[in-house]
Amino acid sequence: MPRKAQTRRTLSKLCLTSSHQAVECAQPWWLNHVASAPLYIRSMPKGYNSFDDTDGSVTVREVLDDMPFGQFHVVHLTWAIVAIAILAIQYEMTPYMFLGLQLHFGAGREELSTFAAAFQAGCAFGTMVAPFLADRLGRKPTLTFSITVAAIFSFASATARSLHMLLVLRTVSSASWAIAWNTLGPWYIEFLPTRTRGAMLTSVGLGWPVGRGIAIACSQYLVSDWQKLQKLQAITMLTLMAATRLINESPRFLASRGRKEEARQVLDAVHRTNGSTWNSSRQLCLDDTVQTLDDRTWQELFSNAYLGRITFC
Repeated sequence: MPRKAQTRRTLSKLCLTSSHQAVECAQPWWLNHVASAPLYIRSMPKGYNSFDDTDGSVTVREVLDDMPFGQFHVVHLTWAIVAIAILAIQYEMTPYMFLGLQLHFGAGREELSTFAAAFQAGCAFGTMVAPFLADRLGRKPTLTFSITVAAIFSFASATARSLHMLLVLRTVSSASWAIAWNTLGPWYIEFLPTRTRGAMLTSVGLGWPVGRGIAIACSQYLVSDWQKLQKLQAITMLTLMAATRLINESPRFLASRGRKEEARQVLDAVHRTNGSTWNSSRQLCLDDTVQTLDDRTWQELFSNAYLGRITFC
């Protein structure tokens, strides 16, 4: 090869190499990390497939998002609507018991106001206790326990011999009612897929006007018989308690507590109801980074880090 041609080829290689390095150096720093993007793209809901990446882990959210909308979602929504309707009956029945209490106990305006306030006082206590029970015992056990207690004390309220005894029983019953009410929401939401969550959250509100309509209709029929109205609340709560045997524990709660096999069984049952499947051999975790729920306490909520956020909001 002629000496001039060899020299020309060597110079061209050096120019190409230096130009490539110049382009590489001129690129923004974040372009150098594009190669790692597939790891995150794979975990996005729209591109996720439970049969892909059999050696990796899968989150509860991804499994639920991958499931097509079907029979399970309809049954889940219906159960929640019925539960809210039954809980609404006990809440809305309070003013329709006033006439019976006036006739039976001779209750005046102050006594009736105290009776109405007793329900709210119990709700305040139950609302504070509900998060602790739901996170310690689980969503389903907390629902079953609180609904059962509310039903028992509703029956006991119908046998009260004095207004003071009725107030105590009513307060305990309403506290249990509030625990059930505040636990129902997290249990319901933790089964919802991301793409239809808004519509299903909106639709579940139908239960409250249905329950209120039942309370109004029953009060028109029973009129001043407050004891039968109280027993009606207990019967509906017992019906709801029996219906809790038909529901599953939240797979998200099970995964957060490290009960992966139970969470896997729930997800298998949910997919089977819809006629779909998922790769249950994959490692199941709570989300993309957290394997189990950490041991944070209520005291941490009032630490400086969280108080600053609360004050800002």
